[in-house]
Amino acid sequence: MLDVMVLVLAMVAIVVAAWWPSGDTEPDTAEGDPGGPSPQAQAPTSLEGTLVAQVMHGGISPAQYRHALAGLAWRDEARHPLSVPHDDPPGELPRGSCDGADR
Repeated sequence: MLDVMVLVLAMVAIVVAAWWPSGDTEPDTAEGDPGGPSPQAQAPTSLEGTLVAQVMHGGISPAQYRHALAGLAWRDEARHPLSVPHDDPPGELPRGSCDGADR
């Protein structure tokens, strides 16, 4: 019975210690401050990030955002075209494919 009482008192002490104020009396944020990092820390580092920030703050509409991203995709494709290496000569089926001739 004494063991149970000691265990309960220890658990109560742990809960009280967890909820007890840490002595830091300063408020976490100033009045009117939404909190979080400063605007300089939140500045986007890419054009895509800038567009997202603009659409989130109402600077551009979602349609303008999609149009701008389509332009970025086109520009990226023009600057860095995707090239896929081909192992087989043109006109031949890739190895391991079934053309129906062996049936």
